[in-house]
Amino acid sequence: MNTSKLAVVYVRVSTEYQVDNYSVQDQRTLAPLAQRYGFARVEIREELGVSAETITARLVMKVLLEDIAKEVVGAIIVSSFTRLTRDIDDIDGRIIKKTCRDHDCVIITSEKLYDFSNEADDDLADLQFFFSKIQKRMNLKPMIRGEYTKAKNGGFVGLPLSVGYQYKWKEETSPKGTRFVADLVIDEEDAKVVRYIHDMFPNMLYRQIAVHLNELAAQGKAMQFPIKYAYQREKYGSTHRPWTDADIRSIINNDLYVGRMQYAVNSRSPYLRGLEPIYTYREDLRILTDDVFERNQHVAAMRRRIPIQSKVSPHLFSGIMRCPLCGGVMAGRKLAEKRKTKTVERFGYTCSRYNRSGPRACPGYWMNEREVVNAVLPILTELIQTNLRDHLMKSSSANPLQAQMEGEIKAELAKVNQSMKNLIEAVKQGALSMEQVKEENAELHESKRRLEKRVNDLKDSSRISGEISVILEAFDQNLGAVLAELMPNRLRFNSFIRIFFSSLVVEVDRPGPGWRKGKKKGEFPDANGRIVKFTLESRFAAFVAQRGIELPDALKNAECYSENLSESHGSPRIW
Repeated sequence: MNTSKLAVVYVRVSTEYQVDNYSVQDQRTLAPLAQRYGFARVEIREELGVSAETITARLVMKVLLEDIAKEVVGAIIVSSFTRLTRDIDDIDGRIIKKTCRDHDCVIITSEKLYDFSNEADDDLADLQFFFSKIQKRMNLKPMIRGEYTKAKNGGFVGLPLSVGYQYKWKEETSPKGTRFVADLVIDEEDAKVVRYIHDMFPNMLYRQIAVHLNELAAQGKAMQFPIKYAYQREKYGSTHRPWTDADIRSIINNDLYVGRMQYAVNSRSPYLRGLEPIYTYREDLRILTDDVFERNQHVAAMRRRIPIQSKVSPHLFSGIMRCPLCGGVMAGRKLAEKRKTKTVERFGYTCSRYNRSGPRACPGYWMNEREVVNAVLPILTELIQTNLRDHLMKSSSANPLQAQMEGEIKAELAKVNQSMKNLIEAVKQGALSMEQVKEENAELHESKRRLEKRVNDLKDSSRISGEISVILEAFDQNLGAVLAELMPNRLRFNSFIRIFFSSLVVEVDRPGPGWRKGKKKGEFPDANGRIVKFTLESRFAAFVAQRGIELPDALKNAECYSENLSESHGSPRIW
């Protein structure tokens, strides 16, 4: 044992929920043990909210083992061996013990010093690691059983604090006595920020919202990100910190804001595998309406399909335009013309292959965004207001055949459910062999799955028909005005276009020199912009093919092709 090395007090608790309890404080008071055994230098390293089931997820322990191997650390001080590992296969315990033995490092607890160069201590450590594993298992079995029952009844079983909530402590009386337990309640100050973020999300990206909130916080008009745990406040030296895009993403995706609580969902612990996930609903935890939350989930899902360059691009058709000459992606270009009183910005598109490799790759093609808008919007308006509207009008009428079909499928589903109950009774009475039970059960489950899918498909169709009247009301208004309102928000307009098209090839006529002759100020030449090729968005294309929807004449005269992404040379470059 080399007392000139550093002694490290290793502090660990398994969950963030335990970070501020007495166990952590007790572990921090172990530093005097270093002086008892002659170590002059001592350091406290904390790993809070991390389970000891695996060493790979514990960064502090990995760094500690590296320091032991470098002969920097000569002692690990812990309250018990359970703080070091509770690995179910004993691998982590053997790694820790071998590293300490090879580099003359001891483990100190309040009861004993373990020196692995001593055979008795080596064998005793094996027993300690083994008992740690057994203790973990014995603790978890009743705990999981109790948590599972409590979660199933809608109780709170521990959850990392999200923005918008805080813990409320209350007394709980049981046959074992009275104790204080935590529950979640809404923090109204935080809840206002959550609602504000969800209101902004359709018009702004994650990072843009984070920057916007930080700017408001700097002006004293909004709060920064609230730090929920005491150990994190100590780390940052503050109760708040700047917002990040990860914070915004977490708030957008967190379904706790509509009152949905989860237990044993996507659990990584081997002790929780095989448990049926539990989903419960609590109205008292609702911050958002279902409409707002689901709308933002759809927006987020749509944006995941849009390249990042297109998300931040100021161009309406970013990532959608293709070169008429070579088929490459048309990159957006913004030209600024300074005049006496103002600066006029013009948006256009140029072939990215030409920009990158010159005329050897493509002769080059440039077009004004104004001409693309003039070519695409009339066709899009006709597609929505005429072709789709006719189909939606037919779909909105009552369909007696569909109602009859839904009734028959539900009747078959009831028969299958009754057969499954009869099978359970037959198993209880031992009337069937295991092979017969397995075969019959598999057939019933397959029939149930198939029938439930058909019922859900019919329900979706009925739900869509119920929404048709609302859609038609919007379509009967001036769609041009609706699109004009969308255009200033270029991200939303780009997302809207991507509902229908994944790529467009637009050609324009060149006016040639002297085109201004005879034109009044502000008039432009007729470029005769037209769509010559297009690719429908895959799901919209499937919808059109399945329902037999007729496309506008301008699209019929154009070439509909299946875009080969390997030939499109990636997303466009943005200037």
